[in-house]
Amino acid sequence: PLTHWEIEEPLFFEDKFRFTYKDNFLSGIDEDKHYETLEKDFINKPIGLLVLPHFMGAAVPYMDPNSKGMIVGLTLNHTLSNIYQGFLEGIAYEMKINLDTLKKCGIKPKKLIATGGGASSKKWLQIKANICNMPIKVLSIKEAGCKGGAMIAGVATNEYSNIKEATKKMVKYVGIIKPQKDVVTLYKEQYKKYKKLYHIVKGLEKWITDISVT
Repeated sequence: PLTHWEIEEPLFFEDKFRFTYKDNFLSGIDEDKHYETLEKDFINKPIGLLVLPHFMGAAVPYMDPNSKGMIVGLTLNHTLSNIYQGFLEGIAYEMKINLDTLKKCGIKPKKLIATGGGASSKKWLQIKANICNMPIKVLSIKEAGCKGGAMIAGVATNEYSNIKEATKKMVKYVGIIKPQKDVVTLYKEQYKKYKKLYHIVKGLEKWITDISVT
């Protein structure tokens, strides 16, 4: 039986949004400090915004290309960093929705393994761990796809007898991000509200499309 599952970010454009956000709002700031600047006002609890990150439609489980993004609760007191945290929380809520869907199908993961560029942000990993209420193991490398290709090549050239052996020899972890019980409780309440957001926007879809300026 399968014991490992891949959970993709449940959006069509998550990386594009992050890059566009920092390029549009952080011009003039040293590139090495972009994400440090974006995360400077992060707080270790829900930011008080609900961001439906469907700015290019919705992927799984909705598969709705016409879904629209929404930011609920925005005030003049919110900073760019606050909005960015709200966006990352929205992505994590979408992941939680998909994890809940898997559980309904009998698939019940006990931990997550972070890969890709987003895995380099400990603050975002902590948000994911708290919203999903699941520990997240952090790989020692950023380019997990390249490492996976090397593992397959190792098996193909008989360097390793199988993928399991290649994994044991080549995959290393540098840490684990654990959910924080008190913060998990706060996110659970926000998640109940977030799950209603898509359906609210769905009811306004035609109206939103009619007012859109192209």
